[in-house]
Amino acid sequence: MFNIGDYVVVRDDLIVGREYSGDLFSPRMKKFAGKKGRIISFTKFGYKIDIDPIHVYTKEMIKRDEEKHENDSRLVGITWID
Repeated sequence: MFNIGDYVVVRDDLIVGREYSGDLFSPRMKKFAGKKGRIISFTKFGYKIDIDPIHVYTKEMIKRDEEKHENDSRLVGITWID
């Protein structure tokens, strides 16, 4: 499970046209494979990422980015805190 503000990486081994947790990985999502982003919202189907706020990515399509980020802030509700 991921939270708003978490850093993630879109898995680079995803196959276009395949379903992951019931959602299709589309050709338009392919260009984000291997890219790092941040969770900006979630629905019952998956997560929206700042690098591609149009599509929903399921938990199978992303993995946690374990890299330490400079000036890391967490989004709580609608307020950034350091």
